[in-house]
Amino acid sequence: MTPYADLIPGKIYYIYQPSTQYLTDAFYRGTFVKKNNNLLSFLDVSALKPLEYLGDGNFGKTEIYYELDKIKENAKNAREQMEKRSLDLILESILNEDFVY
Repeated sequence: MTPYADLIPGKIYYIYQPSTQYLTDAFYRGTFVKKNNNLLSFLDVSALKPLEYLGDGNFGKTEIYYELDKIKENAKNAREQMEKRSLDLILESILNEDFVY
């Protein structure tokens, strides 16, 4: 999760918009442009479910922002850790002892 004040222009973010009295919750993707008072301007905004291009849009403080690069890095780290655990289990079963490399 990226704080509202820490968004960087030009970066792509996933935006979670919680439910309100008038709208159901939704996920969006867009490129942050700039902050205008209490609104954040985004380009190339797309709704993720259903997948729909919406053009430019504004979001505020009530939305939750996720940086796409951090999501990709977390996924890569999780995959590497899983592969390491799998390799350790395979080597342990072959050698009948803990393998440290």
